[in-house]
Amino acid sequence: MKTKGERLMEKRHKYVASIARGRILDIGFADNPNIYLKGDVVGLDRKKVDTPKNYSKTIFSDFNKLEIKAGRLFDTVTALEFIEHIENPVEFFKKCSAFLKQGGLLIISTPTPYYYKTLLGNLLFPEGYSRITDHKHIFIPRILNNLAKMNGFKIMKIKNATSALPLINWQLIYIYKKIK
Repeated sequence: MKTKGERLMEKRHKYVASIARGRILDIGFADNPNIYLKGDVVGLDRKKVDTPKNYSKTIFSDFNKLEIKAGRLFDTVTALEFIEHIENPVEFFKKCSAFLKQGGLLIISTPTPYYYKTLLGNLLFPEGYSRITDHKHIFIPRILNNLAKMNGFKIMKIKNATSALPLINWQLIYIYKKIK
């Protein structure tokens, strides 16, 4: 029997797979590969794992150190539960733009700062620390959208990833289209 977290991850993966198209780059896939993605799927992660059955190729490299030699290779880039872990989100958008063809999709999921536990923690314990120590950022949607826009993306949709109710929702899915 699946845990609630596993069911929510499966729901996110199915949704992302329903909109991902063409050649797909799945960034940060190793811990939770999206088994629902179809077609030519390339996984990118620094953690070495076996290539999932539905992935055509895996690249093991640190995203922060990755140099793009031949760009514009993908129709869709997915990065689920990834951007909050990296040092430089501006560089993330620049690299994703370099990977994507014109009109390509960038699909991100990340925790929302409006989750009730996050809001309560910030109000009641402003001088405290988060129990989630591997997150370097938490993004207000307007700020994440600004970063995307500055790097040639247009917001297509923001979707609650775990619940229809905003304050109960732990994550948001952002869908951007490359316009530059």
